[in-house]
Amino acid sequence: SLLEEYIPESRYFSPSRLIDDFSRALKLECDFNREALNISRFAEYFQDDPGLIVPKVFREFSSKKILIEEFIDGYRADNAEQIKKDGIDTAPLARILERVVLTSLFKHGFFHADPHPGNIIITKDAKVAFVDFGRMVRLDQNRMHSILNFFIAITNSDADGICYFLFENEMVSSIVYDLNLKKQILEILDGYSGRTLRELSLWQLFADLFEIIRRYGLRPPTDLLDMGRALSTLQAVAQELDPNYNPIESVRPFLKHQYVNQISDQKWYSRKLMNISRSYGTFFTELPLQLMFILRKLLKNELCLMHENADLKRIENHQNALLNRFLMTLIGSSLVFSGLLFLQSAKSQIELGGAYLFICWGISIFLFVWLAIRKTGGMS
Repeated sequence: SLLEEYIPESRYFSPSRLIDDFSRALKLECDFNREALNISRFAEYFQDDPGLIVPKVFREFSSKKILIEEFIDGYRADNAEQIKKDGIDTAPLARILERVVLTSLFKHGFFHADPHPGNIIITKDAKVAFVDFGRMVRLDQNRMHSILNFFIAITNSDADGICYFLFENEMVSSIVYDLNLKKQILEILDGYSGRTLRELSLWQLFADLFEIIRRYGLRPPTDLLDMGRALSTLQAVAQELDPNYNPIESVRPFLKHQYVNQISDQKWYSRKLMNISRSYGTFFTELPLQLMFILRKLLKNELCLMHENADLKRIENHQNALLNRFLMTLIGSSLVFSGLLFLQSAKSQIELGGAYLFICWGISIFLFVWLAIRKTGGMS
């Protein structure tokens, strides 16, 4: 896009990708058949949870453009003051909300991607209801396992675990991982030690970690940003309902329990072994064909090895830029000089106008070269 071309700093935010993501999300949110399926799936996952209400969908009256749901009466989740005034104990509501959010994130891998307080309703019989299921995120087992390890590392202030996740997901290079990354993450984690519960912000912690990634020109995966937003909303709403809610101390036991369940799940190991076997099978099947292809190219003298030296390329580009500026300056000087000569000998208005035109062209070229030099930080 033009924004990325002329403002390099915007490339981190990937404006074109953001527009594509927004367009795709908007199309999904406008498809009410899909939202109805999301509601049904979410309700199925939490059918045994007595503290959660998922609105019933009237499929016989719904279509792709119309969605008829059960009306749920209650309060916005962040209206804790009014909820308490009406005699509802809000502390247990924070535990229900925590259970639902963490279970959807780390057990089912199917979670609400737009969990602002307006989409969370507290009913008058002290239950929690979620609405607006247009944007949901789905994670596979391997991705859930990887992200689970990442969040366990965060709650345990484990810099090595955080580094490994970033390295594993190609958000940082191996050189960065070896030299700088751990030190910077430790500095961030140390900055959060000793803070009070109200001062501890999960979203700020994620933002600080993602800022490290941004420095190296990379962008966190969208699903990780969505999970960070969901956990941050959990913290904000839960602390409104229960001022003593501690996000780290509350999340850590659940994560550990879920991790133990995952590593003891024989089906997960079976899928993992099957995927590994399939990968090795593909590798050993295709390797002989690839080697044969390379040997044929070599025997026919068609094999070409390319090596590009980045430093030499940079020097070449620099020399070309200097040469271009020199030539442009020479042309500009010639135009100004010619214009001055014509100005001396001009005998008519047309000749006078031509002389001024030459001078203006020359000055324009000088300005162009000067702006180019300033943009690149000088002649060097």
